[in-house]
Amino acid sequence: TTYSYKVFSTDASSNTASSSGYTVSTNDGPTISNVSVTNVSNVSADITWNTNEAASGYVFYSTTTPVAASDNEAGWATLSVSRTVSLTSLAGGTKYYFFVKSQDAGNNWGYDYNITNGTTTYYTFTTPLDITPPTISGVASTTSRSAATITWSTDETADSQVIYGTTTAYGATTTLNSTLTRTHSVSLSSLLPSATYNFKVISSDASGNQATSSNYTFATESFDITDVTASTVSNTSMSITWNTNESATSQVEYSTFSDLSSSAFFPSTPSSAATSHAITLSSLSEGTTYYYRASSTDALSSNTTSQIYQFTTGDATAPAISTVASSPVADTTAVITWITDEPANSKVYYGSTSGTLTSSTDTDSTLTRNHSVTLSGLSYETVYYYQVVSSDGNSNTATSSEGSFTTLEQQINISQQTVTTTTIVSGGGGGSGSTGVPLAEVNNLKLELSAIKKERDDFRKENNDLKYRIIGVDLTGESLSPAEVISLVIDKFTEITDNLTESALTIQDQDAYQTQAEKLEKDIIPAVMSLRQLAKLVPPPKLKTEPKLEIGPTEAVVSWLTDKPATSVVYFSESKDYSEKLPDTYTNSAEDSKNYVEDHKITLKGLSPLTDYHYKLMSESEAGAKAYSSDFTFTTKSEMPVISSARAEKSSDTSILVTWRTNIPTNSAVIYTPIIAGKPDVKRSKSEGLPEFNKEHSVTISRLEPSTIYNLEISSSDHFGNVALKKLDSMSIAKDQTPPEIWQVRAESSILTGSTDKVQTIIYWKTDEPSTTKVIYEKGANVKENGEFTKSTMENEDLTLNHIAVITSWEPGVIYQFRAVSVDAFGNEAQSKTFTVLTPKQKATVLDLIINNFSDTFDWTKEIKF
Repeated sequence: TTYSYKVFSTDASSNTASSSGYTVSTNDGPTISNVSVTNVSNVSADITWNTNEAASGYVFYSTTTPVAASDNEAGWATLSVSRTVSLTSLAGGTKYYFFVKSQDAGNNWGYDYNITNGTTTYYTFTTPLDITPPTISGVASTTSRSAATITWSTDETADSQVIYGTTTAYGATTTLNSTLTRTHSVSLSSLLPSATYNFKVISSDASGNQATSSNYTFATESFDITDVTASTVSNTSMSITWNTNESATSQVEYSTFSDLSSSAFFPSTPSSAATSHAITLSSLSEGTTYYYRASSTDALSSNTTSQIYQFTTGDATAPAISTVASSPVADTTAVITWITDEPANSKVYYGSTSGTLTSSTDTDSTLTRNHSVTLSGLSYETVYYYQVVSSDGNSNTATSSEGSFTTLEQQINISQQTVTTTTIVSGGGGGSGSTGVPLAEVNNLKLELSAIKKERDDFRKENNDLKYRIIGVDLTGESLSPAEVISLVIDKFTEITDNLTESALTIQDQDAYQTQAEKLEKDIIPAVMSLRQLAKLVPPPKLKTEPKLEIGPTEAVVSWLTDKPATSVVYFSESKDYSEKLPDTYTNSAEDSKNYVEDHKITLKGLSPLTDYHYKLMSESEAGAKAYSSDFTFTTKSEMPVISSARAEKSSDTSILVTWRTNIPTNSAVIYTPIIAGKPDVKRSKSEGLPEFNKEHSVTISRLEPSTIYNLEISSSDHFGNVALKKLDSMSIAKDQTPPEIWQVRAESSILTGSTDKVQTIIYWKTDEPSTTKVIYEKGANVKENGEFTKSTMENEDLTLNHIAVITSWEPGVIYQFRAVSVDAFGNEAQSKTFTVLTPKQKATVLDLIINNFSDTFDWTKEIKF
């Protein structure tokens, strides 16, 4: 293309001179067509066009006009007749101006400025304003003792950040990961073990739209000892095993005292780390009760101990057998009973020849102190000899001395009895009939039988008279069972009671009332005596099992079984109040005397922790027969400390007072950890405390750093090493006086779509703590760095880390100065440095375009002044 031009110059007196005409020709470049914009998003757009020959392709774009070659450029040098150039990292809600150029193989350039009617209008497109924050979903956490990984997803690419803490005040923030992604993962470290953390995840998209999740929680793993067991290796050694949920050392503390006083540790130096632990204690005393607890220390030097357990070593001593008896004895059966001083099994050897006991019962393997074995299939009216045998849990066997009993004569039921008549034959000479009893003896027997029958009839008459007197019913000839008689007696008692009550209300004559009462009492007494005699014949309940215990610090539940319904009573006392010489003098009792059951359960309350107790069981049947057990013992467990009424308050400008209570005497300690850069600095953790054991605790933490937030944790240990922990809310002794830090300030300006003189400017920035959003500004470039600005946007009081302020009142083509302003929750204000913005101009003329092209092509034109 050939261009004609002249140059003009005017001096100070306004005299103008012009040159003659000149021409300049440009080379023919490729012809550009079909320029279009596609795939416009808030951050990107694609520019496509064609050329009439293979050529390269470049796009120059800007938010203002004129667009110069020094503005943003994108493209590629590959020669083609069609191409697409992608523009990225664009600002949302912004109008862009652009032109394209292509260069053919002969280095000839072609340009397309979208010239309409001789005016350069440029090509344009506007990115949509993204005001929608990402959608957060799938928030999850995985934890270890001191670390956690938080994961989540967003529906668009966004950055990643997590705020977290042991309360919903949080207090710690991870470093922002600015990588834009849809799948997020943030790691937290230096966490406290056995602690519950609150957290929120935060993601901001490329347009600065921030999304914050709701509150979630996770718990770091505790360091625990489980599955503690003790098994016998020999009479003088025991194997202690347990598990830990992480690799840790192994050590056992043990003693013959329940509070582990005078304890020993084995091994003296904890063994190497493992998760399954086994320690063998040797050189123990036989038949001795030991108390012990397992101890493990992990790689973080955290130590944990189990509760106190106990075991009893084996022994070579057989049980001591006492109180051997044979009762009751019948014609073909006998019951053998005895007592041992420790739980053991039961067996009886017996026979009819002393020293040769050829028969035996099956071994009853139930280990018990109270033994009862029934012998059956015996011969009547026979002397039997027997020995009882018991073996304890260590297979130590004891055999009693030989005892004996005699079975009764054969007991024949009345229905089985027969009378044999013997005929007495007398005569002489020829001998006699069958040999029989002399006649005189038979007659005497008949007389004796007649007397017995009369005595029986007299007894029956007397018995019926007694029944009549008691019950008021003629029972002559009646045959009643004992249960029926008792039922009638109860009915009669009820009638007598009603009569007494009625008499008390109606009889005015006290003498007559007294006479009637005495008569009724005389009628009742024989029945009462009879019932008492009947009750003595009823066998007492039998204890079927050894009692079972569920032992706590201040309570114990005792349960046992009986062979018939009975009441439940437990007599008990502390060992110091119990005397073997007076074994029935227990100081306390707990009972249920109203309910008759076979499965018994009684709770002993008000016990003292770590105290030895003696106790005995009693069960009474409905007939009034009582059964007593032998004496048993148990030891209550130690009471675990519990922290309550904990609080912390500022006591001076550099100290905090922490107070709390415990249910039992413990020492006092407070662990305090400063939070630095949003995380607890465990290396700077310290503690203050007192060694004395008390229930009321008060600890002052001094020399604290002002404006520093501290995590506080109370620790109280009792005499046995049991520890109670309680975390308090984080606390600072002084108000935060540090203003937020403002960074990454940027501004984007554009002419509003459909307008020629209205400008929209969006200003972005970030702060290191949640704070408000405001911009102060002034028109012109003459305001000094620390000068005052008279205009501002309306303050957004929402506290946030990502800030956006939109200004629509600025004029096009004008210089403005501004500062970002943010105020944190404590009222500390921060202002950014002063920034300068030139708002977009409106349009460029054809001459401007030509001069710019000449400037790019011919360096000498840069010296021309128009």
